[in-house]
Amino acid sequence: NVLAGDTNAQVTLKVTKKDGSKVEIATRHTLSADQIKWVKAGSALNYIKEQKASASS
Repeated sequence: NVLAGDTNAQVTLKVTKKDGSKVEIATRHTLSADQIKWVKAGSALNYIKEQKASASS
């Protein structure tokens, strides 16, 4: 699971074609551990803000 922090997680791309048929393509993401933290925080700037807030507490 990517959002759980697994840097080697498999991501399944699900495609629905115009004719209604579906295809699934197995892929791997290339996000680093830091990038996953940024996604979970909503953005890199949000993550930095959270880090500063917890450091000053």
